[in-house]
This record gives sequence, C-alpha cells and structure tokens, in this order.
Amino acid sequence: IQHLNADGLTVMLIDHDMRLVMGVCRQIAVLNFGRKIADGSPKAVSDDPSVITAYLGSQAKKTAAHVPGSEEADVSVSLPPAGMAEQGAQEPTTPVLQIRDLQVSYGAIQAVRNVSFAIGKGEIVALIGANGAGKSTILNTLSGVVRPLAGEARFEGLDLTTAAPENIVRHGLEILARLTVRENLDLGAWVRRDRGAVQREIDGLMQQFPILRERQHLPAGQLSGGEQQILAITRGLLAHPRLLLLDEPSLGLAPQMVDTVFEIIQRIHGEGVTILLVEQNALRALEIADRAYVVETGRVLLSGTGAALRRNPDVQKAYLGG
Repeated sequence: IQHLNADGLTVMLIDHDMRLVMGVCRQIAVLNFGRKIADGSPKAVSDDPSVITAYLGSQAKKTAAHVPGSEEADVSVSLPPAGMAEQGAQEPTTPVLQIRDLQVSYGAIQAVRNVSFAIGKGEIVALIGANGAGKSTILNTLSGVVRPLAGEARFEGLDLTTAAPENIVRHGLEILARLTVRENLDLGAWVRRDRGAVQREIDGLMQQFPILRERQHLPAGQLSGGEQQILAITRGLLAHPRLLLLDEPSLGLAPQMVDTVFEIIQRIHGEGVTILLVEQNALRALEIADRAYVVETGRVLLSGTGAALRRNPDVQKAYLGG
C-alpha cells in the first residue's frame, strides 16, 4: 500500500486492523454506527476522547491513571509464539472450558490464530477487543456453528469442535447472541421436560424482572434493545446452563440500560453461573470480570485480572493501534 501511494496512487483504506491503519495512513476518519466522530492525523484520532469512548466504552475517561509497576504481578503484555498459552493471571487447574491453539478461517482470511484460554467454575472471564478482532468467531466456534481448522475446545469433556449445536446446548452450554423477534422465554427451556417447573421458573423470573411481566403479551420485536437483552439473558437461564456465553450484551443500548444489563450479569454470576463475556465496551467488561483476555486480529495479545487490565495503558493501544 505504501509503495503504491509513493508511486502517486491515492488510496482509501477500510480495515479493522488498527496497527495497519495507524501505520500507513496520514489522515484517518473514524465512523461509529454510521456517523463520523473524528477526522485527523493518527495521533489526533487516537487521542480523541470520542474515539476512546467508542472503542473502550463510556467509562474510559474515568479510568485511573496508570501507575508503572502497579499490575506486573497479574498481567501479561506480550504476543506469544504460536501454540504457547498466555502467562497472565493464574488460570484454573481444572477448567470447565479449555481452549488450546484454536485456529479458524473464513476462506483465505484467518480470523482466529492459535488462541488459548481457560475458564474455571464460577468465574466471569471476558474476551475484549476492537471490532473485527475475532471475539464472536471464537463464540461461534464454541457453539458448533463454525468448525475450526485446528486446535481443541472442550467443555466438561465434550469436544466442541465436532459436537452438533443441539448437543452442546443439551450438555449445559447456552449461547446468547443478539435477540431476534422469534425468541421468547418458552424457547429457552426447549431441552427440558419438566414443564411444570419451567412455568414456575418463568413466573419467578417475571417477578424478579417486572419489565418482562409488563411486556409479556408483546412480540419480542416490540421491546426496546435493553429489554430484549434482559429477555435473552433470562431465556438462557431457563436452560439451566453451567456455562453461559454472552455476545456483546451492551451493543447499541442507552447508558442506563447498559447499567441494568451488567447488574443482571453480576446477579447471575452471584448465583454460581460460569460466564464467558464477549464485549466491545472494554472497561465495563473489565469491571465485573475475574480475568480477561484482549484479542487483536485473531490472537490473544494481553491477559490478566480484570482490575489489572483496566489500569493497563496497553489495552488502549490494542484497541487504537497506539
């Protein structure tokens, strides 16, 4: 690209790889949900508060200043060789979910490159990273929707790289992506046969979340975005999952509803459900995560405790190509 530009060709580049964008472009425009929020040099764009907020979440400007040496004990900042696991915060010795050297491609594009991580029973583990980093591809692979090129993924002994999606759900793993209008609470309990107990649980959830009781006769598509997310999460709980995968639960929500959704996630975690959270709102995810992994262009770049990564300036570099 640089050689072509040096030969006089004008280039317009659209790419998720922020290191590439920052490395070759002299002028950058940043879009967020179809609206331009910044325009300028790479340094000006990476320092722009609106860009930081869009990539890291609304809490970014409130993050405490980095104190050198404050997180070395529990955070790793390195790009490991292929096949080598990150040596960040202590990983569980007997994980319920174990991923080793996972590789996933869409045609010629390698979306996930030798990703390894583990989740212990009762943890919240977050996968964070910029749009296009490979986070949702990892979830799609764990759910059986996408088959990997190589690597291992096991949930309590079940090989997720070969199991059918319906068998994965029956085994106790519930995958929640963004809700469609057809999804509802009854669908959440389709793998269960104790219909009387299911109805009692639905009644209990409606008591716990009054907004669902108030909207129970409306089509799901008429709910607000935040209400749909609450419905999606409660629907998933009806399957009695031992591991819950959440894909971008705060996407497109108003700040107040984001607070509500994250409070519900913490409440579920408090009841003993193990959670893998994929979230682009990095700082909100790190606030509630026991441990986290930062994914960049299909690889695990950083790992550590949620608290340590919130203090780490390299998280911002991973998002913005600093």
